[in-house]
Amino acid sequence: MKIVLTRESFESRRDQLITLAPDAHWVVLDRDATFDGDPEGSDIVFWGPGVFGDKVRAKALRQQLNDPHLQWLQGPSAGVDHKLWSDLLSRGVRLTNASGMYAEPMAQYINAWVLAWAQGLGGQMLRSQHHEWSPIPAEDLTSATIGIVGYGGIGKACARIAKAVGMRVIASRRTPGPEDGVDELFHPDQLHQLLAAADYVAITIPLTDATVGLISADEFAAMGPHTVFINVARGEVVDEDALSDALNRGLIRGATIDVTHTEPLPAESSLWDVPNLVITPHQSGDGPRAQERLDDLFSDNLGRYLRGEPLINEVFATGRTVS
Repeated sequence: MKIVLTRESFESRRDQLITLAPDAHWVVLDRDATFDGDPEGSDIVFWGPGVFGDKVRAKALRQQLNDPHLQWLQGPSAGVDHKLWSDLLSRGVRLTNASGMYAEPMAQYINAWVLAWAQGLGGQMLRSQHHEWSPIPAEDLTSATIGIVGYGGIGKACARIAKAVGMRVIASRRTPGPEDGVDELFHPDQLHQLLAAADYVAITIPLTDATVGLISADEFAAMGPHTVFINVARGEVVDEDALSDALNRGLIRGATIDVTHTEPLPAESSLWDVPNLVITPHQSGDGPRAQERLDDLFSDNLGRYLRGEPLINEVFATGRTVS
């Protein structure tokens, strides 16, 4: 059995991995994008987070996904909306994603921006740089409501932090029933009701055929001039023209987006000049423990794979057919 993984992941769990699979042939992708070993005929590929942001290493690793011997891929992200993943499934390759691995840093990102908007931190930093002693009215979050669109792992972590600072939490999900940490649960058909009731709206849903363009002009109209919009899902969930229009017309107070339709966002994009819009470079899931969490997941899943047990986070259908 031949297993391909990054140098970071192999070194972090070397003894554990060799103990789990003593007869395996380990092929390691080094930091210079070369392989220590021959990757041809690989049975398992672990696409670790160390490849994020490195196009050369990503290309080298991605080429191994075409190997006809490939049996299982441990993917690097929670989202499986790219055509690459559906192609693998259609070939019979088993696929596990990183669902839950980035929930904590993404929840921290969302709530950090909630606090930043509530306290006017951006304006305060500018006034400080200009030697200006002038207060900016702050909001008391114990009187505010956050609406979470998509109540999965990220949404639940976000709700826990929001409740800790005293916010009212409302959320939407398809399955009904009571949920700890949520003051009110909405069905997706009640999206506009949720948006109208929220001071802060956090988008944490996966990208599927059903969620492409989910947040458009009608949804921004359902919000209020007090609303702050935060998107950590996928850029395609939001109609960017509608977002720009809502901010230009003052239909909502502001927005922070960590994802865009085109990434990296070109310097000439008009989004950069939209008022009260903060854009970050798809970094909400970043954090010092991302590598550690995913390495733990792969080690756990490798043991399960070898023992013939169900894999954690196995994906059986991507839920999206649009490439």
